[in-house]
Amino acid sequence: KNSSKNQSCNMPYSLDLTDVICSPLGFDALNILGAGGWTIAYIASIYIGYKEKTYCIPFVSLCSNYAWELYFAFFDFQCEPNEWCNQRVINIIWAVFDTFIVIELLLYGYKYFETTINKSIWYSTFIFIFGSALTFIHLFQESFDPIGGITAFVDNYLMSC
Repeated sequence: KNSSKNQSCNMPYSLDLTDVICSPLGFDALNILGAGGWTIAYIASIYIGYKEKTYCIPFVSLCSNYAWELYFAFFDFQCEPNEWCNQRVINIIWAVFDTFIVIELLLYGYKYFETTINKSIWYSTFIFIFGSALTFIHLFQESFDPIGGITAFVDNYLMSC
């Protein structure tokens, strides 16, 4: 085996799947495949939410996910600020889809809590959780996660629970 490091993945070269995944073409293919899967989930969520007059993604997970996508689509770029790369395009598309899901949450979600809280608390709670998620993502990314991989993993974990 070659002991040099692959710069994009920081893994030793080998003759296994790592070479495919860590190559620019392999990374883009996996990125686009994963983006396609999440996009299908978002479209299904929007459709079911509209049809059933509900929201389909848990409150905290949605706030975290929306914050992550807005942050990495518009505030912190994984490519140069004036450059369009696959991940930036994907993040913008997801942010647009998430906007519709958030609208469904705000329009239809209150009915599940109206016996315990009033509407102003419902909206205030959304703003607080969304703002907290956005702040956490920014602070964590600035301190520990310059490319957003760890925060993306945590966000995916929350979305998948």
